[in-house]
Amino acid sequence: MKQRIYPKFENIYKGNLHTHTTRSDGPYELNKILKAYKDMGYQFLCISDHRKYYVSSIKDNEEFIVLDGMEGEVGDSCYHIHAIADYSVEVKERFEAEGIWPVTEQDPQETIDEYVRRGNICIINHPRWTKMEYEELLEPEGYLGIEVYNNNCDRESLTGYATDYWDYLLRRGKKVYGFASDDAHAEDLHLNVREYFGGWICVSAEGLSQKNIVNSLKTGDFYASNGPEILAIDREENTISIQTSPVKSIAFVAWPEHGLNVYDKFGKDIREASFTIPKGTGYIRIEITDQYGKKAWSNPIFL
Repeated sequence: MKQRIYPKFENIYKGNLHTHTTRSDGPYELNKILKAYKDMGYQFLCISDHRKYYVSSIKDNEEFIVLDGMEGEVGDSCYHIHAIADYSVEVKERFEAEGIWPVTEQDPQETIDEYVRRGNICIINHPRWTKMEYEELLEPEGYLGIEVYNNNCDRESLTGYATDYWDYLLRRGKKVYGFASDDAHAEDLHLNVREYFGGWICVSAEGLSQKNIVNSLKTGDFYASNGPEILAIDREENTISIQTSPVKSIAFVAWPEHGLNVYDKFGKDIREASFTIPKGTGYIRIEITDQYGKKAWSNPIFL
């Protein structure tokens, strides 16, 4: 029997979880940022200003919503931990609108625990840019995933890609998801090459609301991209198959057995591929690359 891995729901929503405004160190006012993403066809956005919590009035809408959240920092450490409100859980106390998260002496685990206690999911941002050691991501518990691509870091210092961190964690049994984002800080909305609109996620959700989007993030029902599209992933017995937009290659990354890289030997675009799961495989994730070198990443399929 064929099992649909992605998407679980008919509705697919494109969004960015990480961008900044003049509320912290971004160059543009909030309303200009919201309009820019909406005009570019995004359906959701999270305002993740540094240590300053944003509470949205647009929680449920047919066209465009804004998720509550902030990008917190753990003292002078390399941990930048993203908090996004999860309204599927009941908590006694949430972060207040415009509330400032102080630089404290809490360690990363205490910070994650505090964010979750106040009704948030947690993502660890740009591990390569912050020069994290692999083990520093292995130690904390309770976070949902990491940024495997950060457009600002890629533009600034070629530190945007972090799939090696991701595979390190997955090989050691840590079930974390992969996110792509802008993390835009530059005043370059008018330029062709910019920090905006360069990394995003596409979420399969029951409807366009904060609660639905975050519920799908928690189950991994999304993919990350800086270019190509993942249209469908299916499993039938021991075979994984995928359909994509036109790409140069489709790589099935597996562990501990080797995966498979599928491409056309004449260099033409491909749009689908299949992989037979080797016995003993722990996880498979799929990474697609188009002719321009742009990529998209499925979430791991845990076996």
